[in-house]
Amino acid sequence: MTDDRHPVAERANPPKQGESAPWVARPALCVQPRDGKLFVFMPPVEYVADYLDLVAAIEDTAAHLGMPVILEGYGLPFDPRIQVLQVTPDPGVIEVNIHPAESWDALVRTTEAVYSIARETRLGAEKFRLDGQHTGTGAGATTS
Repeated sequence: MTDDRHPVAERANPPKQGESAPWVARPALCVQPRDGKLFVFMPPVEYVADYLDLVAAIEDTAAHLGMPVILEGYGLPFDPRIQVLQVTPDPGVIEVNIHPAESWDALVRTTEAVYSIARETRLGAEKFRLDGQHTGTGAGATTS
């Protein structure tokens, strides 16, 4: 990322220890107690170990304060050892993306678990037209 407000020569000289430079972006952890919860905006990190160390410190702090934690901001950096299930609200739908499965049986178990949890919260994976006709929900579904 370049910053045209600062000459190249100026950016070529790194700041001295204890100094800062206006073109250097530093990720920051932002914490705010709100409504009896501790909201933590996670910064981007390069390594999963760093992210997990940060989460452990946040958990310790939350336990000490006796407050539930809500993590916001950047998620884990990619690591093939970690499986991720993402739930994303879109207008009119809730999109669920799951990690690749190691086998067909594993995919079935994950899919059945997601549908079961959805039913418990009164959500469904069905779509209807305005006239009440059942239709596909997207990505290769037929609409006839």
